[in-house]
Amino acid sequence: MFVIQDVDYAAPWRVKGIGGGLDLHGLYIDVPCPGCGFGLDVQMIDIETQSWTRCPSCRRRIHLLEPDGSVSIGIRNSERALDQLYGAFQAYGKRR
Repeated sequence: MFVIQDVDYAAPWRVKGIGGGLDLHGLYIDVPCPGCGFGLDVQMIDIETQSWTRCPSCRRRIHLLEPDGSVSIGIRNSERALDQLYGAFQAYGKRR
């Protein structure tokens, strides 16, 4: 869960793409502007670092907050799982 302005946001999000291989910090997600509902493309690193952004539709300044650390923890756990999966594929390939 992360917070946009003072609005708790735990609604469904849509994956936009991954930048930089398996580095999930570059993952884009689509979140609605709390002011007008316009879909914003936000990188996970922007949420993790609690950056500010501006809605291109209503020009509202939006502070991306991560009060409980769930984004950081989720990224770290997902990257660890992907590394383990990659290692399993490599081990399988060596056995053949």
